[in-house]
Amino acid sequence: MLVPSIRAPLSWLAGLWLLQASLLCSLGAMPLALPLLLLPHAFARSLFVKWAGVVQRCGLSFALIILRVLLGVEIVVHTPGGIQSLMKLSVERGTMLVIANHRTTLDWAFIWGPAAAMGRLSGLRFITYYWMRFAASIGWASQMFGYAFLRGGGRDTSGDLDRVRRIVLEDSLGAPLTPCLFPEGHVLTQKNIILSNGFADKHKPPLPHYTQVLHPRTGGFSQMYAALAESKQSQHPPVLLDVTIGFEDFSPGEVPSPYSCFCLGRSPPKVHMLIEAIDIGVPDDANQLCAQLFATKEKRLSQFYAAAWGPSGLPNVDALVGSTPVTSCSLGAGLCLPNSSLAGMALLCVMQGLLALACRSFGGKSVLAYTGCTAIFFTIVSAAGGVDDLLIWHSKKWSSSQRRD
Repeated sequence: MLVPSIRAPLSWLAGLWLLQASLLCSLGAMPLALPLLLLPHAFARSLFVKWAGVVQRCGLSFALIILRVLLGVEIVVHTPGGIQSLMKLSVERGTMLVIANHRTTLDWAFIWGPAAAMGRLSGLRFITYYWMRFAASIGWASQMFGYAFLRGGGRDTSGDLDRVRRIVLEDSLGAPLTPCLFPEGHVLTQKNIILSNGFADKHKPPLPHYTQVLHPRTGGFSQMYAALAESKQSQHPPVLLDVTIGFEDFSPGEVPSPYSCFCLGRSPPKVHMLIEAIDIGVPDDANQLCAQLFATKEKRLSQFYAAAWGPSGLPNVDALVGSTPVTSCSLGAGLCLPNSSLAGMALLCVMQGLLALACRSFGGKSVLAYTGCTAIFFTIVSAAGGVDDLLIWHSKKWSSSQRRD
């Protein structure tokens, strides 16, 4: 049985602050811009998308501080040329596709670190499950940020992928796109490992069994990359950022979860991220490339975690990096915030002040009534298709000049 750590009170505070920030973004800042989507012009949608990017950058910048200061999680990036090379690549190129292994339900939160360092929080888009659109606050904000929600539960997700393709092709008015995809499709659990290896046995010839990753859904990766290559947002082919995430667990073998991190204060002290930029242009076989990348992840992560059971109790970082010549860098506030917009942090502070002013001027009951009515509104809208459907419809009805040949 897991016991709370000494950081548990800080983790409770972290959860409360993150909840408040998400409510401010989803129920405070973003609804103000929704009327723009009722105007029959692409410029109105452009303003909405740009405002969504500002709000997302603001909220995620704040969340990064919470991760580092209150939860005590240090994100360490290992990449050829150091983080400066990723910053330079981000400036020179347009769209990027990020793929990563999916050990825990919190993996997406750690992707914020390198995205912030590259100045790409505004254009970050996660590909997530359909039920997430109904998650109070977070799901509603994700709709307005233009995330893609997948319905399919199996490996045949052609309808979902077509939807993702449409979202990518229509999203051309905001910051350079940085979609993040977890090709495994599910979190790494013992049940999912058994199912994944069962799929491997049915393959002709049989695929090897994995323990640290699941066999990826290569079709989703290839179609996502193809959609980005079709996009008119950049004159360059999209860059593939291959991210391998390894954890220094609170105790060896303890997989981080929202409960252990935010309730018990048992967050991993360090998260190691090996990031390799792959300029693949038009791949001959994207499916095979994705499979090879995850085979490499399996080998590296197996060696990485094997050392944690030894006398040191720490994983083998050299095994994660392998023979790749890298420069390691810890992503503290000094590296992340200047590139993710201090103005966004200032905006969040202003929103906090406006909330306090509203409570004082109109009374707490009035503010709670507004919050309740807005929550009911988003629940109904989510059931009807969501704001993301409205964005797609608006972009088809009134296309932007950026998408014309």
